[in-house]
Amino acid sequence: MCHRDGPFRCIGKEPKQYITDYFPHNFSTDKLRYGATITLGNKKRIKEISQLTKKLGLEHLRVKMGKDIKQNKETLETVNMIYGNDCDITLDPNGVWDRDLALKHVPFIEKYNVKIVEEPMMNDNPAISEFAKTMKSLGVILMACHSVTTLEDVQRMVKDDHYQMVNVKVSRSGGLKRSLAMIDYLRTHNRFFQIGCHLGESGILSAGGRALGLLCGDALYYDGSYDNYILKENITKEGVSFGPRGEAGPLDGSGLGVEIDNTCLLHLSDGESIQKIANPSY
Repeated sequence: MCHRDGPFRCIGKEPKQYITDYFPHNFSTDKLRYGATITLGNKKRIKEISQLTKKLGLEHLRVKMGKDIKQNKETLETVNMIYGNDCDITLDPNGVWDRDLALKHVPFIEKYNVKIVEEPMMNDNPAISEFAKTMKSLGVILMACHSVTTLEDVQRMVKDDHYQMVNVKVSRSGGLKRSLAMIDYLRTHNRFFQIGCHLGESGILSAGGRALGLLCGDALYYDGSYDNYILKENITKEGVSFGPRGEAGPLDGSGLGVEIDNTCLLHLSDGESIQKIANPSY
């Protein structure tokens, strides 16, 4: 968790209060429903992941896309074979498409009722304006991700008017306060947002994302708390994972709600950058 939220975390530990107690609760909620990410892979792998996520009751899917349109088409066909219309789909090309490749995906976006396309091409690509207009005409939301990491980026995004939504990640935007400042600006300018994560986050960042999500009951989607599903080992004593149907609520502990497993932290470190933790609690 970013050190900028350290005072709230530490104050919360002393009187044994959860970190969300120190932030406004105008939009708070006591329950989240997380979605799932379908990573790049062959048809067999996509089928396995889709079957698992459906079994878990997860209904929002963030489907990774690459440059190979045939593979992308096969991925969407496979997801649709497992889910049918029982999910909301976000496509995430992670900026690798160019104009022609993006437009070639329009028939698939329509056919599979894609709700959101996340960062289809690099933000300095002049074709983003044309693709944004195409998506708007189809009722598809275009979501910014790695090109919008600060409040200044959000302000620029609103001015450019290409994106209607931002994937806000507490791990990338500098903690809860900065993330909430971005979200407040999006609210006042009638833009959407989701609470996201980086795949592979440990329990500390999962707990930070959980706190941000609980303060933002008006987010369209939530992504995170994958700990038990993708990590062989974690560095927190508490589990920070969602349950059936992706449901999750506040953590039981104070502060950020988790405590560091010092033995596991040392075991997983590189052996060269170790600093002694006097009070390994968050």
